[in-house]
Amino acid sequence: PLPPAERVVLPRSGPPLRVGWIGNTYNLYYLRQIDDILFKIAAEQSGKFSFQLMSAAVPKGYFKTPWQLTPWSLETEADWLSNIDIGLMPLNDDPWSRGKCAFKLLQYARHGKALIASDVGANREVVQHKINGYLTGGDFSWEQALKAFVEDPERAARFGQAAREHFSRYFELTVIFKRLSEALNRLTTG
Repeated sequence: PLPPAERVVLPRSGPPLRVGWIGNTYNLYYLRQIDDILFKIAAEQSGKFSFQLMSAAVPKGYFKTPWQLTPWSLETEADWLSNIDIGLMPLNDDPWSRGKCAFKLLQYARHGKALIASDVGANREVVQHKINGYLTGGDFSWEQALKAFVEDPERAARFGQAAREHFSRYFELTVIFKRLSEALNRLTTG
């Protein structure tokens, strides 16, 4: 269940910016694909980022990036989400990934976090490029996205607030139920 709005913590500005990824161990594969980039950023921007991971156990040596692992639990998920600044969602551009929902991004946005995601599938519906986050691929890279937050640390707070507003406008349960009800009414009265 989603936490009430009063539990949402907006990102703070200033280093270290907490970059987070939440997901099951099966999907660590996607995160590993950007591991070299994240490791490079961690080395070049020492002290400016901390990397937070919420998942089950990660195989030793799986990542070069210095992730701080928090084991997933329903009881600690909301607090963990409240304490990151930027949420990541890397994906491949393939039929499987294009069919995935952007649930991870919706979790981050619900908690008022800036977003960085692959420009694939449903990610495009949640991430408004350069408004509430960055879509990577093509002309814009993961490295550029992370460096943009270093150049302007308050950007994470602004993007997080925009992500929360976008979530509230289009993805909040009451909004979804209203749209569903209107669609059903049109079907039954049309």
